[in-house]
Amino acid sequence: MIVVDNCILSSLSKIDRLDLLKSFKNLFTTPGVIEEALRSEDTKIIESISSALDDWLIVKPIKKPQNIPDLQTEHPALSYIDCELILLCKEQKCILLTDDTKLITISENNFNIETFDFFEFLITLKNRKKLGTKDINKIVTDLEKKDHYKFSKDKLKLLLD
Repeated sequence: MIVVDNCILSSLSKIDRLDLLKSFKNLFTTPGVIEEALRSEDTKIIESISSALDDWLIVKPIKKPQNIPDLQTEHPALSYIDCELILLCKEQKCILLTDDTKLITISENNFNIETFDFFEFLITLKNRKKLGTKDINKIVTDLEKKDHYKFSKDKLKLLLD
């Protein structure tokens, strides 16, 4: 099971590739992530995520939202939504898909939550033969143009080899 953060949902929406997430079974997100995404002023994000919600994207609320203030007190760098993601991962014993470095670090180091980022997501799709080099090259190019997203040279080489 995988919990996805808004940074991934938004980036994939901007390049019309949100469907890539359907390659993973038991993928879901939190109400806070959806609220944040739908507050976007980017109609492409709103339309893409709204469509996914109607079709395949599952929203799971956390069981004990009352624990969020304590978590934020312990880790002031975390937003409400970050806390929601961490608590859902802990409750469901699942992986967190995010590109938020701070969230990754705290999730892994303080909560033993397995995480993966955009690079690892694309490598997984490549290894599963869901994406070829040509597809990945287009995704990387689109991410750079439409979301100002760049991979390091080392990661880019691994993606495109």
